[in-house]
Amino acid sequence: TGTLTPGSYYFMVSYCGNATYSAATSTSEPFSIASPPPPPPSASLSTTPAVTGLSATDGATVSGTSGMPTGTVTFTLYSGTSPSGTLVTGYTADTVTLVNGGATSVSTGTLTPGSYYFMVSYSGNATYSSATSTAEPFSIAFQTATLATTPNVTGLSATDGATVSGTSGMPTGTVTFTLYSGSPTSGGTLVTGYTADTVGLTSGQATSASTGTLAAGSYYFMVSYSGNATYSAITGTVELFIITPSSASTTPKTGTSAYKIPTSAPQTGAGGSAGVTFNAGLLSIGSLMLLAGLGVMGFMLRRRRNA
Repeated sequence: TGTLTPGSYYFMVSYCGNATYSAATSTSEPFSIASPPPPPPSASLSTTPAVTGLSATDGATVSGTSGMPTGTVTFTLYSGTSPSGTLVTGYTADTVTLVNGGATSVSTGTLTPGSYYFMVSYSGNATYSSATSTAEPFSIAFQTATLATTPNVTGLSATDGATVSGTSGMPTGTVTFTLYSGSPTSGGTLVTGYTADTVGLTSGQATSASTGTLAAGSYYFMVSYSGNATYSAITGTVELFIITPSSASTTPKTGTSAYKIPTSAPQTGAGGSAGVTFNAGLLSIGSLMLLAGLGVMGFMLRRRRNA
């Protein structure tokens, strides 16, 4: 008969007869097509993803009009945008039993920044039919790192140190140090001979190469962090430092040797004078004292002879 609508029907059957038997017709053969049982009521499924840093969970609530729904909810995670997303490797579809009509997925774990969505399905039970949610999109944003720098001046040169920190693991990547002379407010000038120095972070830290000898004046470093799969790139604030003229070293005057007393000073007779040989230059204090002493002794000797 093919598909019939619910209701009452009957067949009438007739026999055509043959050379031996006459034709015959049956009585009516009634039958009924019953109405199909009503489908189970549909449950209402709502989901709410929650993002914390680089991970997320999804919460589902199943409700209905014929008592509290029971059964399970399955959470499946995709990257990209619906409906062309890709199953996230490492996140197994998570099936959770409803408790008071609610269920929460396990955490996605750390995700790279980008677009994602959950698909959630309800198993149904003896009362409620199964249900599938619409896509529940969410985004994982790049985290913001903190960049701190400290210039270190030694004599006529300087270095700069950078520390990059964050709340979602140790930042990796590179830091670039660029050196300028002058004032940033009036427009600094790149220092000739100092190539922008890019240094890989080690435990979140990096130190620039030395500037080499700089002329006295004002300078500043500009420092930028490259960012990575977790943290966005950032540029630090201006790091001013000053190179001051070094103190002029006082070079002792090149003096000649002090006056020297000869080993034998020629003497004249009474009233003569002691001969002294002078070297060019200044008398030392010791030599002056020695000369003074010899003069006194000579004077006393002459007085005795005269007496």
